[in-house]
Amino acid sequence: RSMRPREGRCRIEVMKANIAYKFELMPTREQKRIFAQAAGCRRFVWNKAIELQKRCLEQEVPFLKYTELAGRLVLWKKEDDMLWLQEAPSQALQQCLMDASAAIQAFKAKKKGFPKFQARGDGDSFRIPQVRPTDWDEANGRVRIPKTGFVRFRKSRPIQGKIKQMTVSVECGHCLGRDGDGFRQRRSASSRRGRH
Repeated sequence: RSMRPREGRCRIEVMKANIAYKFELMPTREQKRIFAQAAGCRRFVWNKAIELQKRCLEQEVPFLKYTELAGRLVLWKKEDDMLWLQEAPSQALQQCLMDASAAIQAFKAKKKGFPKFQARGDGDSFRIPQVRPTDWDEANGRVRIPKTGFVRFRKSRPIQGKIKQMTVSVECGHCLGRDGDGFRQRRSASSRRGRH
């Protein structure tokens, strides 16, 4: 049976899309420090995971699954020289391992090359995959971020729908939102002048 529309009729496919919001954050000096630390912890965990997967590739053994990497993360947090990982949001580090696992799957499917190590300033960020409605205090222009508390933001547009996740990226003093919902913190004029 033909699936073509009948003559004189039109058809349209409607897809529900995620909307990304970017807002300027106005963190305190201490909150900026926490953001930078969380991004650094996420980058460290990413590199540790990729190092383990690279070793599997070289030894020609199966890649580690997300659950195995998550188990390693629990152990890393208990090691004396990595106790500082406990100061980062747990969700962000777990999401990092999920992203690393997805990158390995893409490599196995020959869709992308082997994941690369990340250096400082290489898109430093952390993503919170689960956001509760109570985390958003839209009336007072603030949002609660794990391990940081409420952070003020400049509401530049109305928020529609339910916020499900947020990403905070730290680059040269500013934060960028990606993958749906996020924030942006601009550099100061003095920072821009000092950069070559």
